[in-house]
Amino acid sequence: MAQRGRDTLLSGAMGALLLRPWYDRLSVAVLGNWYFPVSRIWAAALEARGSVEHLAQAVPTTSPASYLAKRVVGEIDRLRREHASAHDRWEGNYHLNVVKCLTKPHI
Repeated sequence: MAQRGRDTLLSGAMGALLLRPWYDRLSVAVLGNWYFPVSRIWAAALEARGSVEHLAQAVPTTSPASYLAKRVVGEIDRLRREHASAHDRWEGNYHLNVVKCLTKPHI
C-alpha cells in the first residue's frame, strides 16, 4: 500500500518537480550549508545550559562576547527550562491520573 502511494506521488506534479538534478543539488546545499550547522549549534546551545563559554568551546567559531551568542544561549536555555517544567507537569498529572484510575472503585 505504501509503495502505491509513493508511486502516485512521484508520478504526479510533485514528482515532476522533485525528480530533477537541480533539486538534488539544492537539497544537499541546504542541508549541508544551513540545516546541519544550525542543528549542531542548537544542540550545543542546549548542552551549554545558559553558558556562552560552554557554547564557545563546543562551537569554536562562536565568540563568548558576542551579543547574539548570549541572546541565543539565554533564549534556548529559557525554552529548555520551560519544556522541562511542562514535561514534569505532564508526567505528574499522567501518573496522578493513572493512580486515581487504578484506585477508583469499579462498579
